[in-house]
Amino acid sequence: MNSYKIYLTKNAEAARLISRGLRDSSPWSKDSGEILSCTQGSVEDNDLIPSCYYGYGYYYALVEYRNGPDDSCPEYSLVIC
Repeated sequence: MNSYKIYLTKNAEAARLISRGLRDSSPWSKDSGEILSCTQGSVEDNDLIPSCYYGYGYYYALVEYRNGPDDSCPEYSLVIC
């Protein structure tokens, strides 16, 4: 299964910079892990973000990854910046 780390912010440019940093640093590719995607956008455009955050002007940066050779314990983390 895939894991997700999502950062929410009220600033579209901040979301873009966070996404770029996630893509460039790739801490989730260690120990045979693999980054599957890095995206950013408005929270209303992503089903992985709970709908209670819709309508408040939030933007997100998201990294989707696999945790090393044993991905039987997926992770989900939502950070509000």
